[in-house]
Amino acid sequence: MFLAAIMIVSVFAMSAAFAGTAVADDPEEETLEQAYDDPGPVWVDGDVETAYLGQEIEIEGDSLEGESSVILYEGPASLDDPDRVASIQIYHDEDRHWGEFETADLEPDEAYHFAAGSSEFDGEEFWTDEEDLDVEFDVNTVTQDEAVDLEFDSERDLQHLNVTSDDFDGDELDDIFSYTDGWQNDYTDDVLTLENVPADIDIEVEFDDVDPDEYEFEFETTDSFAWDNASIEVVDDDASVDFADDIGGERGDVVDIPIELEHVQTGAVQIGDYDDDNFQAAAQFDVDDYSADEITLQFDTYAPNEGEDSWSVHPDDEDEYDVEILEAETSINFDEGEALGVHDYEIIAGTSYDDEGEHAAVEDDSETDTNFFSVFEPEPVSDVDFEIAPAGTDLGDYEEYDEAHTTSSSDVAFHDELVVTLEDFGMSGAVDAMSDDDVGAMLEDAGMNLTLEEQDPGPNVDAIVWSTASDDEDADYEIDVTAVYTDLEDYDGDLVATIDYADAEAFDEGGYDLTLEVTEDSMFADDEDEEMEIESSFEVLEPELDLHPDNDEVPNSDDAEVTGTTTVAPGSEISTSASSAGNFTDGADAVVDADGTFTAVYDFSEYEAGVDFELEAEHDDRSEFEDYADDLEDDMDAVLVDAEDPLINLDATAPGEVEPGEDAALDVTVSNDGGASDDVDVVVTIDGEELENETVTLDAGDEWSESFEFDTAEEADIDWEVTAGEEADSDTVTVVAQEEPDDEDADDEDAVDDGAGDDDEEPADDDETPGFGVAVAVVALLAAAMLALRRQE
Repeated sequence: MFLAAIMIVSVFAMSAAFAGTAVADDPEEETLEQAYDDPGPVWVDGDVETAYLGQEIEIEGDSLEGESSVILYEGPASLDDPDRVASIQIYHDEDRHWGEFETADLEPDEAYHFAAGSSEFDGEEFWTDEEDLDVEFDVNTVTQDEAVDLEFDSERDLQHLNVTSDDFDGDELDDIFSYTDGWQNDYTDDVLTLENVPADIDIEVEFDDVDPDEYEFEFETTDSFAWDNASIEVVDDDASVDFADDIGGERGDVVDIPIELEHVQTGAVQIGDYDDDNFQAAAQFDVDDYSADEITLQFDTYAPNEGEDSWSVHPDDEDEYDVEILEAETSINFDEGEALGVHDYEIIAGTSYDDEGEHAAVEDDSETDTNFFSVFEPEPVSDVDFEIAPAGTDLGDYEEYDEAHTTSSSDVAFHDELVVTLEDFGMSGAVDAMSDDDVGAMLEDAGMNLTLEEQDPGPNVDAIVWSTASDDEDADYEIDVTAVYTDLEDYDGDLVATIDYADAEAFDEGGYDLTLEVTEDSMFADDEDEEMEIESSFEVLEPELDLHPDNDEVPNSDDAEVTGTTTVAPGSEISTSASSAGNFTDGADAVVDADGTFTAVYDFSEYEAGVDFELEAEHDDRSEFEDYADDLEDDMDAVLVDAEDPLINLDATAPGEVEPGEDAALDVTVSNDGGASDDVDVVVTIDGEELENETVTLDAGDEWSESFEFDTAEEADIDWEVTAGEEADSDTVTVVAQEEPDDEDADDEDAVDDGAGDDDEEPADDDETPGFGVAVAVVALLAAAMLALRRQE
């Protein structure tokens, strides 16, 4: 094992490491002063900083002229009573004064200093270090007669490197390692020495006429303990690039092209033939990680004529294997900006790329596999879904969206986040190319548009329409729709976006129809006259928050619950407080549940029953709701009751209005939320008739529930009343017929196309024969004609 050297020399400067390959314009400009078989570097006149373990160091300088020896001590110069390591004898020639010492037995990562009389070395310090050397081939296998790169990395800018192998002598090593003569020393019988090897360099290694086998090489610096070895297998197999699976996708998608690699790191892929398909694209790729045996390239059928931008590497492979597109070209013979047409294109793989011809291609002699690149007709959007999230939720990327508290709902409190998902939207190429995540601009380019129209504008006024298209003449205002994420590694064909309705002009509470309009300019349209509409709807609610009336009595337990209801999104955070003058001030947080309720838990166990207090609740982020902020707070008076006593609560619900004959019921629940059982008198009266009158025994935590049907056969106002102990509730159900739509409204309703109906279904004929369908009338006329013909005969 050879000794290591450090170069920090005042009389010669060590410059930065070479980059790139081993071939340099003038290697003589970057050389070490000592030869490869010299003991180590020379430090002059106290220019001492670092010594790599194993070095044989020479100190030299005029200041040593009067010294016979220099003492080397362990530790910094400021150390009291340091341990003596060695005495360095100083030699004197007529013009030179020097000494030598070994570093092989010194401790790593320690400080040392000299005691050198009146010389400049006196009191000078240096540190020891263990040099790191890293050498590896950039592939683990190589075919015969091929060359690979040896990657070399070192802490020093330059050094001399000895190469040995049990399988090759020095002459053979000289043939294998392609290193410039300006840097390479003569080899011995067993050792090849590479002089002045820069750090971070790739050295080309050729295996011409080398038999198939596995070979190991050892690399040592000539002046340090630093060493490393590297192995490679030489094989006689042919290099190839093969397709790993069938290849295809919908028109407008970025299509994956899975590729298997066999003994190659650079290859090429070609799609189509220009003369046959009016389209041809080819790309050359490179894989930096030799462990990669399968990678995935991608081609954008939405933008097929963007050269290298039409090609990409799957994000997983780009990160894991450092795959990159080196060069790519595309050629088309159709309109710029048009997506690649539906067709089965031949796709070719090979080891070499040819860009010398009229169209870039896989080099003929290097072709190793063929398949088909299939572009299919795109399927239209299958459905439109809505989600809501608490106001102010950051939905800027997939990770934030995935971690956010979202709830499937088409009812959104004004200023909460509204998320719309266009299921099976596809067109990953268009999504990936979006600028500023602007869904409207992307849809407009793709021949589509999203519109929002209010459902109930009121009498004598047209409904207001908002559109994502800036030039939509049928819209009153523009609205922004922003994609939540567009990265292909997360995008699965469902376009997820937020509707910025709260910032849209003239937007208010109420119901809205959302329509995805697919025009004849879209790739989803089969012909020039085809248009589609895919409809859905949502409702914007007034943000409200209310404490439940049952909070007027709260048990003095250690888990007393305070409840409320709100219209804001589940996951919203609510703060509550309870305060009683001279007794307590306390607070508890709550989160809105999926059913719009929230529950805060208090510990009132140390307080007596009968203590009056005030309850307050408010939305933590109510400032996000602007003018509605005051509606998101509530307060009420309450009193503590004995947790050991019963606490009876009543919940009675019924619809406010129904149509004649429609099912309607009064649902009654009586619960005992206290700590002891109780007998509760329950009385239910509907339309003056007493339907229930019984005494129910409820243990602590129990509840009693029952449902009572209303008679809705005729239009009427039906009063109902429920009592449960001291609790009571009442209201009225109105049975009333809805107004029939006029003919024009009926025609408009029939004309709505939701994108999921039968295109072949014929609309009803307003002039059909009374009592008969069209088919019956036709059959009757044919029968009459045949009877008349028979009588004439």
